[in-house]
Amino acid sequence: MFDDLLNQEIEIDVELLNNLCIQARSGNQKANDILLQVKERPDLYSIFDDVMSADADEYTKMLLLQTINNIIKYKWNLLQDQEKESLTNSIIQYIDAYAAAEVSPGIKSAMNLAFASLIIIHLPDETYFTPLLNLTTTEFHLYNNLQILIIFFEEVFEDEKVWLTSVQRNTGKLFIQSHAQQIFSYTLQLIQSTGEELILSRVFSSYKYFINFISLETLGEADFFNMICQGYLQSPNFMPFILDTIDSIFGVDELPEILLQLVPQVFSTVTETVMQVLPPNDDFEVIDPDSGIKIIAEALKLFPSKYPSIVEVEELAQPISLIAQWFCSALNVDDIEVFRTSNDYWNSVLHRYSDKKNPMVEGFKQIYNEVLPHVSRLLMQKMPRPPEVLIVVDSMGGITRDTQKETLEASLFQVVRQNLVIISHIDIEDTILALTEMNNQISSNFDSTKFNSLYWSIGAISGTMKKEKERDFISTILLPLISLCDSTRDENTRAIIAAGIMYICSQYPRFITLNMELFHKIIFKLFDFMGQDVPGIKEMAVQTFNTIGKKAKIYFCNDKEQTPFIFEIIDHIHDIMNPLENLSLRASIYDTISNIANGAKNQNIGINVIKRLTDSLNVNLSVGSSYLDGDNVENVQFSLDCHRFIAMNNPLLYVPTLNNMSGILNGIYSTATQTALNCMKETGNRMWMTSFIRLKSCVLQIYLQILPIYSKSPVDVKDMISSMLMNLLENIVTDYIMTHDEIEYLMENDQTQEEKQMRPGFILMDLRVPEVLDIMSLVCTDIQDALGNQVIDMFCKLVEATYPMLGQRNNYNSYPQIRPALFKMISLFVSTVDLETLSNFIDILTLIDIVQRGEDHPGYDSSAPSFKAMSEIVTKYPKSHDTVEVFQSIFLHAFSTLTDATHKVVFEEQVSTLRSIIINICQIPDISAEILTAWLVDGNVFPNIDVSMTLEAVQQLMRVVEDPAVFRTTIRDILVESKVFTATDPELRLLEAEQLKEIAEQQVSHIPGIEGPAAVDANQVAE
Repeated sequence: MFDDLLNQEIEIDVELLNNLCIQARSGNQKANDILLQVKERPDLYSIFDDVMSADADEYTKMLLLQTINNIIKYKWNLLQDQEKESLTNSIIQYIDAYAAAEVSPGIKSAMNLAFASLIIIHLPDETYFTPLLNLTTTEFHLYNNLQILIIFFEEVFEDEKVWLTSVQRNTGKLFIQSHAQQIFSYTLQLIQSTGEELILSRVFSSYKYFINFISLETLGEADFFNMICQGYLQSPNFMPFILDTIDSIFGVDELPEILLQLVPQVFSTVTETVMQVLPPNDDFEVIDPDSGIKIIAEALKLFPSKYPSIVEVEELAQPISLIAQWFCSALNVDDIEVFRTSNDYWNSVLHRYSDKKNPMVEGFKQIYNEVLPHVSRLLMQKMPRPPEVLIVVDSMGGITRDTQKETLEASLFQVVRQNLVIISHIDIEDTILALTEMNNQISSNFDSTKFNSLYWSIGAISGTMKKEKERDFISTILLPLISLCDSTRDENTRAIIAAGIMYICSQYPRFITLNMELFHKIIFKLFDFMGQDVPGIKEMAVQTFNTIGKKAKIYFCNDKEQTPFIFEIIDHIHDIMNPLENLSLRASIYDTISNIANGAKNQNIGINVIKRLTDSLNVNLSVGSSYLDGDNVENVQFSLDCHRFIAMNNPLLYVPTLNNMSGILNGIYSTATQTALNCMKETGNRMWMTSFIRLKSCVLQIYLQILPIYSKSPVDVKDMISSMLMNLLENIVTDYIMTHDEIEYLMENDQTQEEKQMRPGFILMDLRVPEVLDIMSLVCTDIQDALGNQVIDMFCKLVEATYPMLGQRNNYNSYPQIRPALFKMISLFVSTVDLETLSNFIDILTLIDIVQRGEDHPGYDSSAPSFKAMSEIVTKYPKSHDTVEVFQSIFLHAFSTLTDATHKVVFEEQVSTLRSIIINICQIPDISAEILTAWLVDGNVFPNIDVSMTLEAVQQLMRVVEDPAVFRTTIRDILVESKVFTATDPELRLLEAEQLKEIAEQQVSHIPGIEGPAAVDANQVAE
């Protein structure tokens, strides 16, 4: 029987549909399945009048209302004009009839949703909007109209309402903005004409959507604040909405004079009313966060923070005192947002309190002095976890490592820390007293939460005490704590205490270095903690050692000691390392020690530290220089990583060490290549490929640490770098290009991709690393003169060898990591070497083609240096009749990329290149605007403008080409007129930044190996 409803050739039977809905609502699965199919009937809306006027089931009416709402939202434009008119009239008719009728709230709400959608669809036509503001109607209609109005606001302003297009949303916002004054007048009259609490609540809740569109002067003149504060603020049901409205209005950046005059009155009224509802002596710990306390806290914070010079006056001393007490109590609230707001309030107060340029009135200092001791104790009790503390207690009481960086908690810690620091500067004696009281409580009854709060607070106020006071206080805290840690057997408790010790030590380097015996004891205690198996403790111990190493370098390398402490550590380095299974933690130890060496006042100590460190690493490297396999590749990688840290921290001191072991490093580089090739030949297994690539990269990264210091180094160091660099370059360039001929052969011959991938040429091409090109770039920048034409020859060989790796045009998937390094290297070389010299080593037309491939790339890191390279090339390239075709190709390519939306992210580089091209083309005899226009027309560069307009554009560019700023604006206007760009302002980066960001991200999101450079640069453009 119900199957007839699925036959679209039969008209829908309303009674049958009603029975189906009743069956479906009762739980009949078959009826529910049929109903789901009936909902898809495109003519379902045609029975809207029949269902709504009949005595149909509520479920049936809801079905039709939902259908109508979906049609309005998603299919309105598919309806005929007559159908639109009929539906519109029906909705208006039933809205009018249902407003006061005794129908279910669900039916009313669904009808209101449909009507709100109808208003939005018809915008900016206000035909259906204006009747909502009619006050000459029943109270039922008043409330229902207000409901529709609020639904309309929510649909326009709430982002999750995804059915709206951006155009519709913007149209709605502009409509509300233009009618804000009318809506505001309506709400004022509504407030005055009704006593219904429900209506008033909805009125006050609606203000957040449009109140900022009202002229602030109008708000001041309308006696608005007096009305809402005196008449309604005292009601707990209205208070959150009214305070939210006040916060929106008075929180603006520039308040007009008429409202500034109202600040004292509104502030006083708000404070006194809130204190009646929620006085500061209430039990804030049990306040429900949903009670509106968040809004109350924001509103109370507003006036003292934003208008202190107006409210911190003698007449308002009482409200100021009440608010200070209130925010002291509010620190007890568990809700994180209320705690944050309270801290923001105190942060504002404390900065004014300690401002010496604009000192606070003494009377108000006294008001705050009365509560600051309580504030400091509450802050200590609720101190958030510092970012340096890596362990957390889980819900079961166990210790786990923090694997998520809680940025909100970290930012809250910074605010609380800043407040405690200022309070400590105001009264350090009371701070020490409070911390001592907390410590005494813990001593008699250990509690992990209180323990953490105490030691995080102590660490937070580092630097607030004078040297002697710090020594006395920290010694009474830290030394017993170390003893307690040693005597504690429970693993979790010991871990918590260890974390407290490490945090204190990392924050008080001055204290731990006062006594060298204590200093040694603490450092070896850190090494002891590195042996604990509790999650997070090893990592925190390594991190703390790193922090202390940075802050107390000179104490490790104290030449007044018979044996500097750093040497004692190196002597025990294998014992320190053994408990650290994680190689990255071990490498971090080497990083810290080499960083310490950089702080040695006696250079001989630094050199000796580096020698001892590297000696302990070089056994692995010596083996790896001649033999690599699955067993030793990890150890070799670890040793290389440590060498990289040492070179990074001490580039100048490391040069002699690098000079002595450069042969070993070169051997590892070559062995990695050969071993990978052998593995592929014997097994066809690429499993170890990544490991060998990483080895090669790390070897070159070691050299990359020392090359930048070349120009500022002494002569003997320069000679040393030049000597070993020449050997390195010969090795890595030979390694890079040795299969070039075979690759070209494979490109030209018919072989399957699988066959090609198994050939040695392609295997070694996969093993090429971008650091080779990075080194060549640095050589070009700083060291080229010392190495001569050999470098230019190597450069050209690298370019030619890399060319096949680019693949087909518009294919950015092959070797994406190589491209930015290649185009950067080319850009640097063509800017420092003349083309005539380059032409002896490489075909310049081939070089131009490669540079254009870089210009095509959607990634900023590839396209930007390519455009700069092309600017250099066209400046240096010969200008004659024989080179016209070359310039024509360059000219057309520059324009084609300029008119490509993908390349808007490099607009500045493009315009600069285009200007350079035109300047140089104009130097060729007989070149005219007509010839350039013909090139553009033949290339179909501007399909949206005719030949005469193109000629006019070219002539205009040629006239202003000598002025970069005018040229930029002119080309921008031409692109707008030719509909390449849509914005009208010549400042592209300001108006279309978001579009550029989206385009760039879309272009590179599918390219393997590009992890964001283009998207990052698009973000920079947006900024």
